[in-house]
Amino acid sequence: MKTSNNNLVKNYTYNLIYQVLNIFTPFITAPYTSRVLGSEGIGKYSFTAATVSYFALVAALGINMYGQREIAYTNGDSLKQLQRFWEIFIFKLFTVLLALSIFITYVLHQQENQTILFIQSLTIINVFFDITWFYQGLGDFKSIAFRNMLVKFIGVAAIFVFVRDAGDLAAYVLIQTGSVFIGNLVLWFPLKKIFAQVSIRKSVIHPFRNIKVIIELFIPMLAIQVYTVLDKTMLGVITGSDLENGYYEQTTKIINLCMAIVTSLGTVLTPYMSGAFARGEKETIARMAEKAYGFVLMVASPVCVGLIAIANYFVPWFFGAGYDKVIPLLRIYGLTLVIIPLSNIASFAILTPTKQQNKGTLAVVGGAIVNMIMNMYLITRLQSLGAAIATVVAETVVTSLYFIFIRDYVNIASIIRQFLRYFLTACVMGIVVIFSGAELERLGLSGLMINIIQVAIGGGVYIGILYGIMHDSMLVQGMQMVKEKLKFGKSK
Repeated sequence: MKTSNNNLVKNYTYNLIYQVLNIFTPFITAPYTSRVLGSEGIGKYSFTAATVSYFALVAALGINMYGQREIAYTNGDSLKQLQRFWEIFIFKLFTVLLALSIFITYVLHQQENQTILFIQSLTIINVFFDITWFYQGLGDFKSIAFRNMLVKFIGVAAIFVFVRDAGDLAAYVLIQTGSVFIGNLVLWFPLKKIFAQVSIRKSVIHPFRNIKVIIELFIPMLAIQVYTVLDKTMLGVITGSDLENGYYEQTTKIINLCMAIVTSLGTVLTPYMSGAFARGEKETIARMAEKAYGFVLMVASPVCVGLIAIANYFVPWFFGAGYDKVIPLLRIYGLTLVIIPLSNIASFAILTPTKQQNKGTLAVVGGAIVNMIMNMYLITRLQSLGAAIATVVAETVVTSLYFIFIRDYVNIASIIRQFLRYFLTACVMGIVVIFSGAELERLGLSGLMINIIQVAIGGGVYIGILYGIMHDSMLVQGMQMVKEKLKFGKSK
């Protein structure tokens, strides 16, 4: 069990690196591109990326989640892994060709942004070559993390070299999509070594054998797309303003970066939970899920409250002039940082591994309907602020429904107590951070310096309360693990 826990910690770390780097590229480049491309250029990128994402979703069709789970179910059987790999790969070929042909037809009938849309079509091709699901099913998050690190560094360098003014939007889009394409190709090279001792010649391949399950996994992904991407599309259509999409795009970049930190555990847990379910270990699932909720809440609460507290100093120095509207957007949208991780654990760590994805579908579809209705009403009145409010409400509905569906696996009352424990502690931290910011501003410090000191003060207050006053078991255990790792590193 200790070895399993160690592997889980390692994979969480690797997946955290993978998720953060997936979003860290725009985080690093955002201060530069926001000034070079402007909010209008960023808005055009956001709108076209949202458009192609619908077609990419059809191309993916829930295959990645299905593939990760199926590889995990093989329990190390190389022949079965190879069979599942080719079944999924062949099936994906059909879905990608279908989505790509429809998208090209759509672009040919467009009058605006046609060049940008053609470049964005590489996003659909990326779906075909993406085999991260295979490595995730194996529990090999290390390969994904290091591949991602290499590609992201190349992408960052390319943006600073080739994107010089507002006319370089096409180059920016090509770098964004092209770097992902290169990264996907890199993961193919180790496959020859992985399957070196296995022959598929005598095996029977059935690429459409589980199409019903794949579609069941696709429906919640489609619903999620409604309230993660449709808001950008509706913003563009209803307001007709690239500026509003630009503000919203910059907001989601920051939120997604923070979200990667607190949702990585759900993806890592999927193969472990799938294995436990295959062995009939329901108690193991319940125990791991409760610990996962405690850890996620401990991390998500200060991230959520902290971002809200520092937003007014963060936005001006990070994005530059003309992005003031991002401040209230971050404060509203930031609430999802403590809401989404709760449903993420329920979906990836409980319902999907235990083959109850239909319940997850109901939850997500319910949230999508709420989001769409509220978007239609609020965007016309509040523009991007309305879209942010609609997202927060929709995510709250989804999480509430998930809790109803997982009550047989986890103690909901225990999760609520953990939420109150960590979130209220984070609120105390937030008050200190806000007052410290005001005092630091009086001293004439820059926004960047104010934020650095605020983060240091906030982290000290939060950890101090949990560790020094509450003696929080989750934090104490985590700090003990860090100490052991440091001692082990020195002894080596």
